[in-house]
Formats: sequence, structure tokens, C-alpha cells
Amino acid sequence: RYIAMCEGDDYWSDPYKLQKQFDLMESDAGYSLCCHSAGIIYENEAFGGEALIKPFKGSGEISPEEMISKRTNIPTASMFFRTEYAKSLPDWYFDCPVGDIPLQLYLVLKGRMYYIDEPMSVYRSGSAGSWQESMDKDESRLFAKWEAHYSAMERLYRAFDAESGGKWRESVDEALRRQRFHIDLKEGKASVVKDSSNRLFVSELPASEARLQRIKADLPWLYELMRRAYKLIKR
Repeated sequence: RYIAMCEGDDYWSDPYKLQKQFDLMESDAGYSLCCHSAGIIYENEAFGGEALIKPFKGSGEISPEEMISKRTNIPTASMFFRTEYAKSLPDWYFDCPVGDIPLQLYLVLKGRMYYIDEPMSVYRSGSAGSWQESMDKDESRLFAKWEAHYSAMERLYRAFDAESGGKWRESVDEALRRQRFHIDLKEGKASVVKDSSNRLFVSELPASEARLQRIKADLPWLYELMRRAYKLIKR
């Protein structure tokens, strides 16, 4: 009756996770998705450390606009949804290089969504074999890979927009601008942090990353020194 996702080397960390999500979904047939916060481990960082993926401030329903605009990531290993929806996925779901975002968009069309503000799974960032690691591995093809990814995401969002009759077009447009901003950063275009039209997206970055990108944009020589020092530390 339900599907609970747990990809790669992510893992569930709360023994009552499935029961809590099951009870929530059983309480209201109008819910199409239940998700929650998650721990995050940065495995390839020089100083290690742990953090928290906390998409929203507290438990409660997620508006379609919040899910579509993607101001924050929904942990994939937190997704719990009705099996019936997996049996009728649209063509645009299969035309995307990632599986979580098109699934979330599809579930927007199927009902309401609920967020439990409890970290009941853990996401590993940068581990060997991960999607992110594979995208960043070949620096010679980095630009082409990220541009192809953006094109695929643009097709996805436009297809979703068409299927939803343009009901949430403003959120779709914001999501694509946010995607463009982050891909520009991936491609080394630090100057985008100085563009006033990106002020919202800069404010969403972790404070340390925002500072680093500003240094890269304003003082590239200092950034290069820091980058070399970081590589030495990682060795």
C-alpha cells in the first residue's frame, strides 16, 4: 500500500519512522506524501562534521508552492507515499536524470503533503559512487554535464507546468532560476552571487559557502590559495 524510499548508502535512523509515517498517511486519504528531516554526513570534507537537512520550521502540511519552488531539499530517504501513484507515472518522470524531484512534482498533482519535523534518516554527502560525486568527478566535462542537467530539469518543469495547466507557473519559474543559480556556482561562475536578482538564492546558501563564493568573486587570488590549502589538507 505504501512505498518508503532509501537509496544508496543513506539509511533510516529512527526505529519508529515507518510507523509514524504510516499512521499519518492512514489518518487522511488526501495525503499523497509524507516526509521528514534528516541528518547529513559530509564524508569527503577535510574536517568531517555532521549537519541537518531541515526543509521546514515545524511539522505540518507543505504547500504545493513550497514543494515546487525547491527552496530546500526534501531528503529522498524520508519519502513515504502511496503505491498506487507509482503505477501511473507520467512520461516526464522517466525523461529526467534524477528520480526524487519528478516524483515530488507528480505527488503535488495527486494530493496534499505532510512534513514531520524529526530527523529519522541520514544522508551521506560526497560518498564514492554517489550521483553528486559522479557529476563532479571529471572536471574536463564538468560544464557540459551540468548544462545537460539544467536542460533536463527545464524540460521536466515545463512538462509539469503544462500538465498542471500553469497553475503554479510562478513557482516553476522560481525553481528554474534557483537551478540556474546553483549550476552557475557549480561551473565556477562566482560572480552570480553579486547579481541583485539572485539575492534570495544567496540568502539560502549556508553562511560559510556564501562567504566563500563572495571571496571567489571579489578576491580570486585568495580563493585559489584557500583551494590549494584545502587540497593539501585532504591529502
